[in-house]
Amino acid sequence: MKKGFGLLLAAILIFGGCSTKAEPIVEEPMEMANGQTVQTVVDKIADQIGMDMPADVKDTVLKDLFSISPAYVEDYAGKISMEPTSMNQIVAVKSNPEKSQKVLKGLKKRLSDMKMSFSQNHEDENEQILQGQVVEKGNYIFLIILCEDSETIDTQMQEIIKIIEEVF
Repeated sequence: MKKGFGLLLAAILIFGGCSTKAEPIVEEPMEMANGQTVQTVVDKIADQIGMDMPADVKDTVLKDLFSISPAYVEDYAGKISMEPTSMNQIVAVKSNPEKSQKVLKGLKKRLSDMKMSFSQNHEDENEQILQGQVVEKGNYIFLIILCEDSETIDTQMQEIIKIIEEVF
């Protein structure tokens, strides 16, 4: 009898609704202050770093380069330098709150890919270094990739982070 009860209890625990799938964590959506948009932030950052030959990020670029479906986002803006010697990229995404983790994953993958490409193609080259950062502010996610002189890159990255912080 005890053995039968134990098997019944085990079956209930296994099949009776014990789920191992975790519910996604959805942060409370944030809004930018003073009517700021992802486009105004990207424009300010591009002006700050003096991006040469910028091209706007469109739906196909968002999907192909950043692995982010346009259906995952409420709004986005970005600029990629088209200058052959520059790897500068700025992307700002206001994600659908339930898709923030997928957007974050896509932006981190792009940063990783760019770092790998840079390390393979710029060995022992003058004093340029590549630095990137993904910044999260609720359901807003920013990707900043800079390829600049080693003397100025840390200062520029700090100034960019300050621009992002100021809009919230």
